[in-house]
Amino acid sequence: MVAINGSFDVSRNVEFYGEWAASGYDQNRFSGLGDNDNNDFSYISGFKIKEWNTGIGKVNASISRRYSGRNFEFFERTRDVEFDRKWNTGRDSQSEESINEAEVSILPSQNTSILAEYGFVDRVDYKGYRQGFSFSSDEPNLFSISYKQDWVNSSDDILAEKGDWFRQRGNIGKEIISGLTPYFGFEHENRTQRNSATDSLLNSSFSFFELGPGFRFTKPSLDIDASIYIRSEDGVLDNSLQHEATAIEQRLKLDYRPSQFISTRNEVSVRSKSFTNEFELQGSTNRRGLLIRSVTSYETPSEFLNGQLQYEANTERRALLQETYFEVGPELGQFVWIDDNRDGVQQVDEFFPELSVNEGTFIKQFLPSDELFPVIDLKVRFRNEISPFKSLDFEEGFGGFLKGIQIRSRFDVAENSTTEELRDVYLLNLNTFRNDSTTVQGRLFWEKELDLFPDRQKFDVLLGYNENKTLNQRSSESLKQNSDLFYLNGSLRITNRTRLYTEFISSSNASLSNRLTSRNFDIKSFSFNPGIETVINRSWQTDMSVSYASKEDQFPGEPVTAQILKFTNSHRAFLWKRIQANARIELRNAKVEGSSSSLGNYELTEGTGTGTNLVWSVTGTYRVSDLIRLSFNYDGRTVEDRPDIHTTKLVISAVF
Repeated sequence: MVAINGSFDVSRNVEFYGEWAASGYDQNRFSGLGDNDNNDFSYISGFKIKEWNTGIGKVNASISRRYSGRNFEFFERTRDVEFDRKWNTGRDSQSEESINEAEVSILPSQNTSILAEYGFVDRVDYKGYRQGFSFSSDEPNLFSISYKQDWVNSSDDILAEKGDWFRQRGNIGKEIISGLTPYFGFEHENRTQRNSATDSLLNSSFSFFELGPGFRFTKPSLDIDASIYIRSEDGVLDNSLQHEATAIEQRLKLDYRPSQFISTRNEVSVRSKSFTNEFELQGSTNRRGLLIRSVTSYETPSEFLNGQLQYEANTERRALLQETYFEVGPELGQFVWIDDNRDGVQQVDEFFPELSVNEGTFIKQFLPSDELFPVIDLKVRFRNEISPFKSLDFEEGFGGFLKGIQIRSRFDVAENSTTEELRDVYLLNLNTFRNDSTTVQGRLFWEKELDLFPDRQKFDVLLGYNENKTLNQRSSESLKQNSDLFYLNGSLRITNRTRLYTEFISSSNASLSNRLTSRNFDIKSFSFNPGIETVINRSWQTDMSVSYASKEDQFPGEPVTAQILKFTNSHRAFLWKRIQANARIELRNAKVEGSSSSLGNYELTEGTGTGTNLVWSVTGTYRVSDLIRLSFNYDGRTVEDRPDIHTTKLVISAVF
């Protein structure tokens, strides 16, 4: 792309400006096909009047025209996020386009402004006209008033639609005592979309009117906003807009900042919506909704504690999801299909996560069913970082050790439920969560970690415990999963280039499906993984480790045991300032006694199956020049009683 822009100041208040640009976009640089539409141009031009003092106040004005050719390409977004709503267009196809806009604003005083605007868009088979007006005033000792209105008329020949969309909203209030401002607000929209050929009203048409009073109370550390609104909605029925529903909503916002160490932001909305009999016969049902949002951040002056509590709950309608898999190739794939029963039919319990990069050719998707259920959705996150001895004056010795200790914890709860006992969800009655009869999706995650030497470079010790419980209702099954993990990590730097490390892990992992028994397992495991990491020179680093894991699946009638022994060696090299390479090889031996489910066997052997197998990978990046880069990935592994698996990927990246 090439662009030229410039401006000329006729006077201190009048400016002419313009920009012209041309782009060349070849979708396939290595082919001559279709090269006749690679190039096009765009321009924008106009003039501005800036802060021109007149007898009615300061005047600002502008007129602009923007043109883009059909094949002109931008590097990034140039349109407003609300462009489609602003011009009432639902078609984003690329075409020749011109946008002409004019705007005049008058500022009679510093606290009052008046704005008027007009514009039109001309695209291939689409035309849109828009008019807007706004007024705001906040003069001392007078009412505070704001009003905004716009209207759009559009015609789309490709979609065979013509539309009118009128929108307006306003607010008026006055401070009666210090910090207290009662107000009254309203909002109104009327959108009619018609078929150009039949003149019939489309379902995208609607109308609503909302109004109600409220008050704001503002102090340096406190903001309160409370309001109640009534809303009347019209929907499409029998080719006309008819009264559809009436809703009442109460809103409360509370922001409190008592000090620099604590702040909280809270919002509560209660809404009830009643439909008319005619629309109830069409499937609409009366609703009651509650939305609660709260974010509280806190810390202590001594840095003993800092954390955050987030809480969000609301009512909504949600569909059950159906698990399915699509073949997309190794570029996007993350799952492999293993035909366990050898019937040639893909079944959801025969897909497993890929073990090597680029091995999977399927992705997992969850598609919604047609039926919607009223649910309550809750999300809570509680995070803390504690330095219990931070206030000690010691810098060395045992006191210095205590001063550096850190405790980190995170507690996440998510519950999507159809229960009628809403208070159980809102008040976090965890005993009622993840219930087979009411929960659609539920999760509890608890993470705790103790760092004994966070500021030490030569050694460190981490102790942690994670707990994760989930329940997911799908259209094909109800799947409950629980996992617990306790770990102890330690590291010791024996020289500037060599570091010893070790890891102990004790865990349990259980999966229970009410329909797909091949997904059921209950595995207890213990693993030990010591290793050494060495920097041989500035260009070469290596890592060697040994790992032993003992596992037992307690779900079958006869427990299934497994032992896995792994030897791993990895290397990382930087050569001639152009090549970065990584290599890894792992020798793995897995022994299993007994028979588990298909997914249980996968978990027991960590995906490779029984016997002795090799897993290896080589990746590298070669910087040919500042503009061209070559990347190479090769992964392979052996499989017991089956051919070896090799995956290779070569990518050339060029910046033109």
